[in-house]
Amino acid sequence: MREWNDNRPDPPNVEDEDSDEEHNRLFATKTKPKEMDNSSRQNQRGLGGSWYSRLKILGTLSLLAVLFPSLLREFNLLFSRQHTNANIEAKMTTTVNKVIEVEELKLKPDDEEAMLALVPLLQPVVSLPTNNRPFAFFHNRKGGGSTLRSAIYNAARNNNLTDSNLWVPCHGSVPCVHFEHIPRESYRAIYASHINYEELVRARRQMIQSLRVDNKENNDSMTLSSGKNATYYHLKDDRHHFDCLTNIRQTVSRVVSCYNFRFLQTKKKSWDMPHADEMTPDDWTALLPQAYDKYAGGCNNELLRTFGSLNDEEMINTFTKDSPYFESELRHAAGRMARCIIVDLRRCEESNAVLQHYLPWLGHSLDLCTGHENVGKTSSNHTRIREGSAEAILAQNEFDESLFRFGTKLFDAQLKLAQSVLR
Repeated sequence: MREWNDNRPDPPNVEDEDSDEEHNRLFATKTKPKEMDNSSRQNQRGLGGSWYSRLKILGTLSLLAVLFPSLLREFNLLFSRQHTNANIEAKMTTTVNKVIEVEELKLKPDDEEAMLALVPLLQPVVSLPTNNRPFAFFHNRKGGGSTLRSAIYNAARNNNLTDSNLWVPCHGSVPCVHFEHIPRESYRAIYASHINYEELVRARRQMIQSLRVDNKENNDSMTLSSGKNATYYHLKDDRHHFDCLTNIRQTVSRVVSCYNFRFLQTKKKSWDMPHADEMTPDDWTALLPQAYDKYAGGCNNELLRTFGSLNDEEMINTFTKDSPYFESELRHAAGRMARCIIVDLRRCEESNAVLQHYLPWLGHSLDLCTGHENVGKTSSNHTRIREGSAEAILAQNEFDESLFRFGTKLFDAQLKLAQSVLR
């Protein structure tokens, strides 16, 4: 079980406050077209050149086929694949304008539309959290969450909630360890930590079992083929368990910040680890899926760690689009995130507006543009990554990048609604 301690400095100040221009610089190599020399163009054309060239090649191969029949078969197979790929590309082109943005997110249009439709249904939480209707902050590491955790605790205490009602690690009576050990022995009005959405749902179900027995809304029944009746509990109640908030951050900058903190700032002094600016793209590819910190956590796929259904850390840290569960996990994780209020501390003023509308008990006493906690110690000179490194990091965090972009859409939709009310 991981034990995150975010009550320590958060590297680095400059890197944690990077601008949109810095983010664009990180992704510059992904969008910048590469020049091709003449030999590259010729190699790229290959069999795709003029039909006259193809006929010459076909004639040559036909002569050779007398002695090498397998060569002809390979050629025919290659030609067939090219033709098939051309058809596929043609079909994709006809719909690209409709789905290109959603395809980039790896979410189907209907799924995304349904999840964004939840935004108008998300009502402001005007009353304080209670044990029966708690509030949860799903703190994603290295996204400014320590500032939010402190603000949540202080707001709760200022509103006369006692420590016995709160579970905020590093605050009050809760120690700075066991960040994921959700208390099950008693109710809490507020949970704020590095916790998984479904784990909290499960914990709440276990704690309110006495209420579930007497609440017919939680029961269901059926008549079996034998004619016998069966009565049981159903699990169609997760959205009623708590109100929630979560923080998002640009994928590459979050991973680099995590690396600086977990593997440099808090590592054993005797261990050798290169600075981020010394890492090549191949270094990131080799190290990130293998490296775990002293709390047994990696830096890849933080949003999967929070909103996904997986609890195997190795699977989370090595999860890629090639996984057979990628689309299913993304759909379910996005659905859970869509039930939460979203903030992005890089957009602090807009996040203030969202919190003031949706969580007035917290937002009216908080300014996310000042007083940041866990500002790191890593020199800004070591936070710049080399050309091509952003792509190497994203290749291992496609799930998080997809969910971050969807979370940004949720945030924008919530912000638009909040601003229309606050005007």
